[in-house]
Amino acid sequence: MIFVTGCAPKTRPNVAPPAVWRVPTVPAELATAAPRVRYDEAWARVQRGDVGGGERVFEDINRRTPAFYPAVASLGELRLHRQQYSAAAALFERALLANPSYLPALSGAADAHLGAGDDAGALRALTALVAADPTRADAVARLDGVRVRVAQSELVLAERDKADGKFPDAALHLQRAMDVTPENAAVFRAASSLELAMGRPGVAEQRARQALAIDPRDAGAYAALGDALEGQGRLADATAAFDRAISLDPRPQWRDRRDALSASAQLTALPSQYRAIAQASAVTRADVAAMLGVQLAGALSHAPDRSSTVVTDVRGHWAANWILPVVRAGWIDALPNHTFQPGGVVHRAELAAIVAAVLADVAAARPRDIARWRSARPVFADVTRDHAAYGVVAIAVASGAMSTDAGRFSPGRTVSGAELVATIARLEQMQR
Repeated sequence: MIFVTGCAPKTRPNVAPPAVWRVPTVPAELATAAPRVRYDEAWARVQRGDVGGGERVFEDINRRTPAFYPAVASLGELRLHRQQYSAAAALFERALLANPSYLPALSGAADAHLGAGDDAGALRALTALVAADPTRADAVARLDGVRVRVAQSELVLAERDKADGKFPDAALHLQRAMDVTPENAAVFRAASSLELAMGRPGVAEQRARQALAIDPRDAGAYAALGDALEGQGRLADATAAFDRAISLDPRPQWRDRRDALSASAQLTALPSQYRAIAQASAVTRADVAAMLGVQLAGALSHAPDRSSTVVTDVRGHWAANWILPVVRAGWIDALPNHTFQPGGVVHRAELAAIVAAVLADVAAARPRDIARWRSARPVFADVTRDHAAYGVVAIAVASGAMSTDAGRFSPGRTVSGAELVATIARLEQMQR
């Protein structure tokens, strides 16, 4: 398998000229051709050090007998030895026009294209060379290296075009990267990101899963899968995908994404009435019970049963599953007539009473704080010490769960959804 883990800039590989002269072999079909003797003599000159003399003979053979392509390949070898890579590549390519499977020209073309920094040309030559002679381990290794560089270059170009909103161009670059490295998880991961940007989360999921099929431990592919699943509204599955990514690579940004998705998944699973609480101008008793049951579920599950009152008006209500345990825990009292009145609007004094009751359980591990809050005697401009709600208001404010405005508590003001959310968030912090 070939993996590209980053998008490093392309660098020209170091290609040294051959240490010894590589004499292009003469194929059997040309072995008896008239230029053969002069060809061998030309190479003898080159090997004696008379490179110029040998080169003139090769050029003359090429003029007189163009079909004798070993002479053209030999001229390519001389240019390659001088590090004239572009000129050498052109000569080897001419020889390949006559015989596309001529190994000396394929090998020389690969070296020349690499020396010229032409990975595309090197890719063509090395691919053909390995196809013609799969036993050449050096060519196989070089082909893998070129494929990786080409894929890296295409990934860089794809990311640039994606950032510029040129999605078709980005897709073309990614397809080229897939063509040269079909088992490259990084390419499929990038393709997933592009598909998501194009508004195709279903296809993005497929690409992410293809990346994982190649490399099951690719944390980035799991993150890409999470993004794709979120795009389809599958929040619980997206959360699980980010959990897997974090288990392989605990990046802080992935933890934040996972936590946000988990919260969104939980919220989405709740009734629509619950999701509307935060925007409500005035909350009801059912709203408060539901939010307590969801946000403080741990404390509620450990709270003792303090009330055996049976409420008669919540059967079939959307918040019934939270109202009943909240009443049993004594967090919200039922009315004397055994009703809960779930639609009743909650005022700040009533919320303070609820907060005072809840504190006994959410702050059970902090008895000194509870004692301090209960003994506090804050002064309010509108709630005197002889006020019926003073005790619970004092506890709610002393604990920090609720606050005043310019010294006024406003016990008769209705509680908004935003205020309820803030109050319960403070209670939630106390149980940690």
